[in-house]
Amino acid sequence: MSTTAGPVLVVPLSIRVALDLVVAGIARDADRPDGPAPARTIGVPWLIAEFERYGTAAVTDALIALGASPEEARAAIVAHRPARVWTVAAGPLGALLRPLRAAPVPLLPDLSPAAWRELGYVAATADGVEGPGAVLWAIAERAWTAGRRPDLADRCRIGLIRSMVATGGHRSLATVAVRAYRERA
Repeated sequence: MSTTAGPVLVVPLSIRVALDLVVAGIARDADRPDGPAPARTIGVPWLIAEFERYGTAAVTDALIALGASPEEARAAIVAHRPARVWTVAAGPLGALLRPLRAAPVPLLPDLSPAAWRELGYVAATADGVEGPGAVLWAIAERAWTAGRRPDLADRCRIGLIRSMVATGGHRSLATVAVRAYRERA
């Protein structure tokens, strides 16, 4: 009898950070006066499974789109009209760097701002994960590793981790976009 459970999926750090941002945002929303209700999760199956490992059983009335196609997200929004929609989608830098990555993350882009307005939603929060700063730190880490300077590669890895969540204007250039939308009042 074999005890192996099959291949283990290594979830990229950028995706783990994106899921952390969604869970933290949901925790902030859970204090609403009407109380928590179960969320509907759509998207890439392995990403949904990873998200469910966080144990978010009762969250605010929300749709959580994890790498979902724009069509799938639109259909779910129209069918369920959630108060909040959380998305984890490909950012502009992600599409540009996809060919250079050893294991690209299969995220699709988010709906356009015009599509969100048409559906009756406005952006509530927007975060970027793995922006230009984190990408530069990752390049430096690889260069120092190849140059056999693990001490400097370690420092670059720390810089990468510290700059993982993109802030300010850099968030729009991130490889992974994490956004929350709410119904327009």
